[in-house]
Amino acid sequence: MEEDPAGTRECEGQTRPGGQPRPGDLVEIFRPGYQHWAVYVGGGDVVHMTTSRPCCVCDKAVIKKHKLSRVIGISRWRINNALDRKCAPRAAGVIVEEALTLVGTQEDYSIVWRNCEHLATELRYGRADSGQVGRLRAALQTYSLFFLQAVLLHGRSPDELLGTFGLSKLKL
Repeated sequence: MEEDPAGTRECEGQTRPGGQPRPGDLVEIFRPGYQHWAVYVGGGDVVHMTTSRPCCVCDKAVIKKHKLSRVIGISRWRINNALDRKCAPRAAGVIVEEALTLVGTQEDYSIVWRNCEHLATELRYGRADSGQVGRLRAALQTYSLFFLQAVLLHGRSPDELLGTFGLSKLKL
């Protein structure tokens, strides 16, 4: 992968050929177990939501501006404006201006209701959305239905089912 003038790296799977983000683009960074999201604001910089501790134990986050190269580190990344197919993006200037006004502010954080993807999509589209949370909710609904079916229709106890999944120490 070659370094480009903005200090970013190309990645397989770009949603736009060339890999060079433009102001207002959403940047998806692939981290172990989740994707981190940021908004490209130009000059090699992104604005993103970050927490001081692991996200599952934080209830506050800070909006920061960093070099994209610093945020991605060694991770794979891509420009991901895929929601453009469903939602009209706001003007790039509006996205960037609003993102920059948020830098340094503290916001409530919730891995389910208000995370870095929610912030990025709200800046670009004017409404918060998180595809990865949506996929998690769908999976949990599926497993919940399986669990209920096993308990109600097949007479298996909740403790027995939890043991099947290696979760026998959980208490219901």
